[in-house]
Amino acid sequence: MMHAISLGELKWLAGWGSAKTCQSRARPSHTRDHSFTKSQLSSRRFVRLEGQAMFQIRLPFRTRSPDRDRQTDVNRLGTIASAVDGQLTEIGREMAGLKARMDQAYLSATSLLEASGEYAVRSAEEEAEIRAFEASASAARRRIGELEQQKALLEQIRSILISANTGLREAAKTEA
Repeated sequence: MMHAISLGELKWLAGWGSAKTCQSRARPSHTRDHSFTKSQLSSRRFVRLEGQAMFQIRLPFRTRSPDRDRQTDVNRLGTIASAVDGQLTEIGREMAGLKARMDQAYLSATSLLEASGEYAVRSAEEEAEIRAFEASASAARRRIGELEQQKALLEQIRSILISANTGLREAAKTEA
């Protein structure tokens, strides 16, 4: 037969109150008196270890089904793969925009060079503008190189996620 334990009794078990507080606590008239002596509480139903109450009720440990665990794993990896795919798309957009601006900068520098004539005849303004185009193109090339490294890394991550996800799905088919 299970006995309900009052808040005062739990406090006593946890070391927050005294046994007297537990037993003298007023109870509503419609409930049974569940006063326990100190020896009853420390006997077979409860164990007191260093100020902590531990119930000795044994419940079976339950886990989810392997199919549900596998589906959770597939969904988790799919979410990560989607995020990686989104970042790969963003990198592609940034690279395309940088390449277009870099091509435009080279085209502008080339047309300026053709229009200005010989090197000795160019004005300081034209030379500064050509150098600015070259600096912009150089920065764009450097950034494209960084993005290509990021893209390669993300593609490796994506291939790992795809192979892990495929392995989980194949394991589910063989067990089914």
